[in-house]
Amino acid sequence: MDPFDLFVTSKEHGWGLGLATVRQIIIAHDGTIDYTSELGRGTAFKISLPLLRGDLEKLDPTFR
Repeated sequence: MDPFDLFVTSKEHGWGLGLATVRQIIIAHDGTIDYTSELGRGTAFKISLPLLRGDLEKLDPTFR
């Protein structure tokens, strides 16, 4: 069972659209999303989005 599939949920109430929607938004921005899950401990998600050169200059004006 892939948690990113449409209509997949482990909750009593819910449609299973949240993670599928999030994944599409991240992909549209050239990013990635991955997860690890451990029974009894939970699930962790890792989201990576690219920075553009202009973004780096806003964060650090000394960036060259």
